[in-house]
Amino acid sequence: MTHTSTRRLRVATAYLALSASALILQTVEFMLVAIQEDFSLTAGATAALTQLAAGAALLVVFVAGTLLDRFGERRVLGGASLAFCCGALVVALAPGYGFLLAGLGIAGVGYTVMTVSGIAILKEAIPDVRGRALAFGAFAVIAPVVSILSPVVTALVVPALGWRFVPALWVLVGATTVALVLRTPAAESEAPPRREMVTPWLAGLALAAFALMASSLVTDPWLATILFAITLVALAVLVALMRRMQHPTLDLRVLRKRGSVPLIAAMIVVSGVNLFLFTFMLLMYRYDLTLLDTALLLIVPQAAAAVGALLGGRVSARAGSLPTALGAVLLAAVASLGVLFINGDSPSWVPVAALTVAAIPIAGAVGPLTQSLMDLAPADGSGAASSLRNASWNLGGAIGGLISAAIVLTALEAQPGSATQTAPIAHHWARTLATAHYTTESDTLHEMQAAAFNQAGLMCSAAYLVAAILLGVAISRRRSVHERQPALS
Repeated sequence: MTHTSTRRLRVATAYLALSASALILQTVEFMLVAIQEDFSLTAGATAALTQLAAGAALLVVFVAGTLLDRFGERRVLGGASLAFCCGALVVALAPGYGFLLAGLGIAGVGYTVMTVSGIAILKEAIPDVRGRALAFGAFAVIAPVVSILSPVVTALVVPALGWRFVPALWVLVGATTVALVLRTPAAESEAPPRREMVTPWLAGLALAAFALMASSLVTDPWLATILFAITLVALAVLVALMRRMQHPTLDLRVLRKRGSVPLIAAMIVVSGVNLFLFTFMLLMYRYDLTLLDTALLLIVPQAAAAVGALLGGRVSARAGSLPTALGAVLLAAVASLGVLFINGDSPSWVPVAALTVAAIPIAGAVGPLTQSLMDLAPADGSGAASSLRNASWNLGGAIGGLISAAIVLTALEAQPGSATQTAPIAHHWARTLATAHYTTESDTLHEMQAAAFNQAGLMCSAAYLVAAILLGVAISRRRSVHERQPALS
């Protein structure tokens, strides 16, 4: 196999591996109602299904990068894909709730390692910066494309064959990834050194505990307190060990690069707001649409997001990743203000149109942000940099979810008998909507919902402005590095 064909095979494998997380997270949403009825689950037990998968994913995010840098993509990605298949099979064949939880946990571990591996492979397989920009732009297309296809596929599979046949799609993705990995020639490498694995596990434990704490703060304060204590203990032990060890396994060398800290902070801020989710909530509760109808209505914004992701990659190839990310978040800050045109009397196409415009720059920033961080990774630390990228993205989602639930979602009102009463909510912290105050005057209710959505848009716009400032600082620090190098030479 030639070098070019090997590189193409690696890139194709990376894209397929990266689609696993989007596929499972999207399709699970449309399985929840059928699962709840099949196992007679409460709303809390149903919501725990998505929480467990997310928690298992965060627990191994730093371990994934460590294993990838130590053993290489062939072993790690192949093993993770097999684990993903096994988890999917356990979910499909689960005789009870415990097996269902175990299957989703195993699948969560599998798709996390697949995601970390996929991003690292894109960085390593494409040496030139311009080609890498296009590759990361294409990576950002995966999530909106899966969001378009998953409602249609699950709507056809679940009524006709049952929810247990949906995990067959997961098995297909995992098995195909394994097949592609086996076709990839093994890289020649020395025997990996035996090093401790405590620090990566502790970092993952702290991150997972914090994310679960944020998601349970509104619904279960006592559990949130316990999880917060676990977070503090794990961080304290981690810091103590990192100071005592001469060469800890947890690789944070990317943080030593100038501009990396404000860049990571910008990624956390950007991932902490989700205008797609706010629009999703508004369509369900304001217009009383079903989960499937809402997802189908959002196909146009998702398609716009795919276009924006490709544009982000092309512009990044010409102008550079950091300037492109800065321009994208500035445009996203302006476009997010389009939600201010929505009021209590607005038809459903108005928020969809506003989201469609904003989706282009929002998705256009994902690829350049990821590339900017991965370009800072040392030659032997792509896996660690990918772990840091995924940890930052998930940390932003946890913090943003907590802030959104406190500021925006609790301001929304839900009508009696709406979807909040009859169906489990895919996004666990959105259950706060179900306990909101009710009103018998629909006009007042609609105005309050529109006002809450306006708040969401303002919050998104402010977050993107903060991210733009952080990226400006990162660009300034990176420029000072480039200016210093010629002076030294």
